[in-house]
Amino acid sequence: MSGISFRPGRTRIRYPLFDSSSLPMVTQMGAPAFASLGHFKVPTFPVVARESLTYIFKTEVDFEKLSKSIGRDVGISANILRLANSAHFLSGKPTSDLKIAISRIGLSSLTQILISHSLEATFRFEETSMLNYKAFMRHSAHVGLIALELANSNPFFKPMATDLQLAGLMHDIGIAAIAGQLPGSMAALVNHAQENSIDFATSEQQMQLEPHHNIGAMILKEWALPDNVQILVKNHDIKNRTLRDKLSETEHLMIDLVMLADTLAHRFGSSLPGYSRDTRIDAGLLRNLKFTTEQVLSSVKNANQSLTIFSL
Repeated sequence: MSGISFRPGRTRIRYPLFDSSSLPMVTQMGAPAFASLGHFKVPTFPVVARESLTYIFKTEVDFEKLSKSIGRDVGISANILRLANSAHFLSGKPTSDLKIAISRIGLSSLTQILISHSLEATFRFEETSMLNYKAFMRHSAHVGLIALELANSNPFFKPMATDLQLAGLMHDIGIAAIAGQLPGSMAALVNHAQENSIDFATSEQQMQLEPHHNIGAMILKEWALPDNVQILVKNHDIKNRTLRDKLSETEHLMIDLVMLADTLAHRFGSSLPGYSRDTRIDAGLLRNLKFTTEQVLSSVKNANQSLTIFSL
């Protein structure tokens, strides 16, 4: 990939290890602390997207029912038709038939549209210097696309590709929920991360706040998304396996893949403005996941191309 490379190596630690129980709560003056899940009201998942995902998850997809369901949402339908009639997918004449359009773009692209549209419709928040809404949506889409490409490049992960894509797309919805419902606390979290050049997960530990991955997992549980997706989102910021939930080896590997996709997205073009986090790729992680450097770079290249196609 022209201009893109990485050198696998040791993970850099930007901050000392600490016992979070000994640290004081840090909040912005007057801002409510999101110390528990009880502070959050779970937003409603858009009906058409939820129903459509149900059809997609079935072993045999009924494209007639799927297209009728999607046809009830003008915004989603317009995005599907625009993509299906784009230069990337167009074969023959342009179409206004949703069933043909869905068949043309495929279920992975449809899932990308459904979730991106749902996130845009569900989460709105006041922007800060770091948490830019467009940048947030681009990063979420990028992680989903990289996770999908990585999964499809490896026979072991390929059957899990949809769950990995969904988890990548929704890995940071907890951040969006905090920003939308507790903007003062989000501002405090952003300021703490910027002042200390650390990521959000580490800031949450230091501020003794409910981790955004727990908030995200709670939302996905209420939305009745697949258990695997809930598990991946809940653990996507936890590198140490002993600190994760009691999981199978396959679930640990899926979490590691989502973490890799997140790191790659930050490294190759879709990080938040001014956001600090380690973006080195550990060679041991690649070996454990059985990915070659070439596979990873190819996956990033394909995901970057898809971002352009989706106009993100």
